[in-house]
Amino acid sequence: MPGSGKSAVVQVLRACGVDAHDADGNDFRKWRDIETGEIVEHAPDPTAEWQPKHQLVLVPERVEALRPSDPEHLVVLAGHVPNEAECLHLFDGVIAIAVDDETLRARLRDRPGRSFGKTPEVRDAIVSWNRASAAHFERIGAQVVDGTMPLADVAEGVLQALRAPHPR
Repeated sequence: MPGSGKSAVVQVLRACGVDAHDADGNDFRKWRDIETGEIVEHAPDPTAEWQPKHQLVLVPERVEALRPSDPEHLVVLAGHVPNEAECLHLFDGVIAIAVDDETLRARLRDRPGRSFGKTPEVRDAIVSWNRASAAHFERIGAQVVDGTMPLADVAEGVLQALRAPHPR
């Protein structure tokens, strides 16, 4: 979920020696035309007219490239993507960082360096996604970590979830 704290947790995990990646970087995601399904190689600055016709999707080949040859090597990819159903089979487990609507609104409004979620209309849309997320997390078998805790505690919760057996 945008604003849940994924990027901040990735930074903490990296500091702990975990091979952690943020799906918002390193070409893990590309714009895709919703109608045609085609990847848009050179997306313009998304306008109010252009953006509803496109999705910023996870590129499965980039996820596959992260798979280590050593099965003991832990790799984390943090992100929220509209095409997750196409990619879930690429992951050994799913961990969700859950936050309440009030926390989410405040984080989206106040987070530095990110424009997504700054306008009231987009914040409202993200909060509506958040309201449906608990049922979704259960459906996909995600282990849920309380994202309203202090960052160090959230990161520790994620580390514990990473060490736990995954039901998937």
